Order: sequence, then structure tokens, then C-alpha cells
Amino acid sequence: MKRLVIMALILMIPLVVRAAKWGFELTPFIGFDAKAYAGERQGNDVLCSVRLRHARSLVGLELYSTLAHGYGAAVTVDAVRVWRLRFTLDAGVFWPVYETMSVPDVPRSFDITFGAGLEVRLYRQLVAIFNWRAYFPDPRLVGYYGDFSFPIYKRALKEAPWWLGLGWRF
Repeated sequence: MKRLVIMALILMIPLVVRAAKWGFELTPFIGFDAKAYAGERQGNDVLCSVRLRHARSLVGLELYSTLAHGYGAAVTVDAVRVWRLRFTLDAGVFWPVYETMSVPDVPRSFDITFGAGLEVRLYRQLVAIFNWRAYFPDPRLVGYYGDFSFPIYKRALKEAPWWLGLGWRF
């Protein structure tokens, strides 16, 4: 596992240089599930993420992995940019490779995610990130569960994690 992480970091160096040359922002960050640490959710989880966006664009792409659950991709939109603050909205897909993020008793192959976040630039490129993301089960479940799907989605909304972390904006 260590070799894989080191290899990924080494392969990112040319990407960072090219991205900066073309005017892109690359923000890798690591976050922790605040609800798990507060005792509201079972287990502790770590979020490893990379956000890529052009410096002049409001739309970006985020690729992420939660170490205990799976992988995801999201499109992020900067709703508000003021001074050192950036409020984002995102929507995407999550593949629960290891276990599901919410509603574990409902089997599914993927989740639809919706979320909101706040990035605060602390010092130069150092960024604090506060993210809330809901992991809703596969929408095809509505046809299978019918009226019983509403409580499932309501529970998924309640179990949504809060991610708190730090990143470095290149």
C-alpha cells in the first residue's frame, strides 16, 4: 500500500506542473469524518480527495476515496467566492467497494451524492475544508421498494458525514 501511495505522489508531480502552467488549480486534501469522531456514526473514516478546476472557472472535478468505504467522483460548482472563502455545491457518484456510507442494510452497486462545502484559505496555499455530503442509494431502488424507499432516502440524508480537513492548493 505504501508503494502505491508513493508511486501516485510521484506521478502527480508532472500533472501539478502542467496544471499550474495552464492556469489550473489542483487541491489535494485529507479529511476526517467529524460525526464518527463525535460518536454519532460507527467507525472512523478518512477522505482523500483531489479537486481540479481552472482558476477562472466556477466548475471543477473532484476525485475522492474514503479509505473504509470506496471511491467517488463529483462535479463541484463554486456558488460563492468571497475574499478567502469559497462555498461549493457538488453532485456525483460513489461506488461502495468495501461497504456503504449510509443505510448499510440496503444492497446497491453505487450511490448518488449531493453535498455542500466551504473552503477557507488559511495561509497562502493552505486550505481548510468543511464538507457535507449525502450518499443516497441507487435511484433504481425506488422501483423495487416503492413507497418504502422514502424512509431509506430520509435515513441516508440523516447519516450524511461531515468531512473536516486540510488541503494544499497548487
